[in-house]
Amino acid sequence: MYKGISKTSFIVLLAVVAVAIGALVWLTTTPPTPTPTQPVHLKIATYSAGSSWYMIGTAMAKVLETVLPEGSSIDVVPGPGTIGNIPLVSAGDVDLAITMDTYAYFAYEGIEPFEEPVANIRMVVNRLAPYFLLIAVREDFAKANNINTVDDVVEMIKQGKPVVIVTGPKGSIDEYATRITFELYGVTYEDIKAAGGDVIFGKPESFRVEVMKDGRAQVFSDVCTYKHPLWLELTATVDVVYLPLKDEVISGLSEKYGFSPYTVEKDTFKGMDTDVATIGIWASLICRADLPKDVVYVITKTLVENKDQLAELFAGLSRFDVEHAHESPIPLHEGAQEYFKGSS
Repeated sequence: MYKGISKTSFIVLLAVVAVAIGALVWLTTTPPTPTPTQPVHLKIATYSAGSSWYMIGTAMAKVLETVLPEGSSIDVVPGPGTIGNIPLVSAGDVDLAITMDTYAYFAYEGIEPFEEPVANIRMVVNRLAPYFLLIAVREDFAKANNINTVDDVVEMIKQGKPVVIVTGPKGSIDEYATRITFELYGVTYEDIKAAGGDVIFGKPESFRVEVMKDGRAQVFSDVCTYKHPLWLELTATVDVVYLPLKDEVISGLSEKYGFSPYTVEKDTFKGMDTDVATIGIWASLICRADLPKDVVYVITKTLVENKDQLAELFAGLSRFDVEHAHESPIPLHEGAQEYFKGSS
């Protein structure tokens, strides 16, 4: 026995040390990972077959199927897009959906274009890929009409000259962004048609390329990302000129509609000889609020920790911002919360 310490005191000291060590181990030990033990069957709403979102959903499914219990399945569903996918999640028609973070917020708060709050949606991971609005015209049409900016297209319409624009189907972010952008320039779809032109709502995506190739449309307007298959297909067959947005319109789209100023770097797509000023937004993965916690935990963990594999399956995911994937304008699902809390 140590000099000056009684046997009883020594035993008490040992007990205190043991408790302290036990507490330290408890505090520093990672809690057990929630893991589903039964087969999981999920549906993910994306966009039309062959679109970048469909490819993102397919990449996710391939990675997730390797970690979910045997017998699990993930059905990648072609959905209506950014705005239309959110009600599918809310109604329980799908379990997860790709959308844009700003529009998830608009839905959650009941802000236009949503008529009332959609409260039963949650964020799984944000910042999957940056998306941006690109407007381009056929090069021959641009040369014939001296078109260098969107203002030049708008001026043609105001002068009563026919211009045909092709964009995505109604309910898609492509069509919505196209409509509000031209409205900020001072022309509506009705104005375009009154001038002898038209707006074509193209689905499937290959149809949009066809109408540009054969000249039925002269202007191509789309919200896309890097390595986007639609733009790769378009620029492989049609020479185009990319049109920047003017500062006032970028400001209006940012302040009123939740977009952010964005610059697309030159050479992003064939024929892009200079940077293009436009607006951007982040793609994100949302889910039903009542999706089981252990399922969402595993989904979140797998996606965040396998960025390289996801990018190999679809190059557009190479800009998945995993460091900020937890930053969300709507509440994180509790399973995602638990993962991000443990990984911080």
